[in-house]
Amino acid sequence: MSRDLDARARRAVDNLKKAMDKAELTSVSPGIARPRRPFFAVLRPALIVGLLVVSSAVGVALVRDSSPPSPVIPPSTTTTSVTTTLAPTSTTAPAPTTSVYVVPDPSTTTTLVPPDTEPPHLLITSPEDGAELEEKTLTFEGVTEPGAKVFAGKYEADVDALGNWHIVLILNEGSNVARFTARDAAGNESTAAVTVYYVVEAPTTTTTTVVEKEPAEFTAYSQFGSCSETPPYDVYYGTGEPGSTVEISSEYGSGSVVVGENGNWEKKVIFEEAPAGKPFLVHVSDAFGRKAKFEFVYLP
Repeated sequence: MSRDLDARARRAVDNLKKAMDKAELTSVSPGIARPRRPFFAVLRPALIVGLLVVSSAVGVALVRDSSPPSPVIPPSTTTTSVTTTLAPTSTTAPAPTTSVYVVPDPSTTTTLVPPDTEPPHLLITSPEDGAELEEKTLTFEGVTEPGAKVFAGKYEADVDALGNWHIVLILNEGSNVARFTARDAAGNESTAAVTVYYVVEAPTTTTTTVVEKEPAEFTAYSQFGSCSETPPYDVYYGTGEPGSTVEISSEYGSGSVVVGENGNWEKKVIFEEAPAGKPFLVHVSDAFGRKAKFEFVYLP
């Protein structure tokens, strides 16, 4: 492009010099000597006109490069008087294309977050599964997702900001299955369970060994053995265990007596229906099964 501009500028200067020479030749009458002008006085108008022509040529070249080519009109060479008038060339350049980048407003940006479908983790750290305990009240502990809630049936556990939870439950005797449910804010749930055994301590049985002493000696005696009075009777006496009972019995009469604190006993037994002159037996026994027997006869 620069070479083409140089060539055009040189042609314009050449054409200008030729026109100036012709103008000087025709403006002076024949036979009249031309006054000599200073070199710079002659050169200044030519330079100004040349610079204007070069500028016009360069401007036209730029316009031609940026717009469709137009037909070239050759300059006229039959001009007697050259008058050069440079008019500003009005060329409308195409409007530049402007690309505009719009920065999105973050306040109007909608971010789609997928729904939470992951259940929270739930871990029971205490007590161990299968533990045997002697306490009726037990504290269960564990870890879950922070923000989740933990339930044991209808009872809610205490959960801290880190997800550590604990709850106190009352055990039944024998096997106890404790089930827990963790629920996060999205409604997802997970469960865990542990089995513990509540062992009730058997009551202490106190065995009292009673050493039975031998009861006091038992003795029995009959005072008469026979009687002539009416009704007939006899008196029985002896020794035995204090507080025990001595029984006296016969076919025709009987009686009983409690052994006194001194270990002695005595009892009068009447035989109202005893037959006259016919002997019969009288049996004496104590509470420990010891026995004695006597014969009695009514002799009126």
